[in-house]
Amino acid sequence: MFLAGNLHFVLTYTVPDNLPKGAAVVVLGGERNRWRINAGVDAYFAYKAELFVISTLQVADVMAGWAESAGVPEARILTENDSRSTLQNALFTRETLA
Repeated sequence: MFLAGNLHFVLTYTVPDNLPKGAAVVVLGGERNRWRINAGVDAYFAYKAELFVISTLQVADVMAGWAESAGVPEARILTENDSRSTLQNALFTRETLA
């Protein structure tokens, strides 16, 4: 799993070279939602991920629209709209992927 809000992206906004091809890109919501979606889309295509997961409070559907407009197929996007913290992002995303 790749988190589009990790420290590497915060500092450089580039897709790291050393990530393995993964099954899912997970984008967490936050103050920079559009920036995070763009980083997640870059990772999705770079690593040919199977799924694009958005985990945030209430705005995941809006963020999903941004991802779709950037080329991520709607059928590959999963959303989780209930998390209120990073811990809940992780727990609820795990449930979404199960």
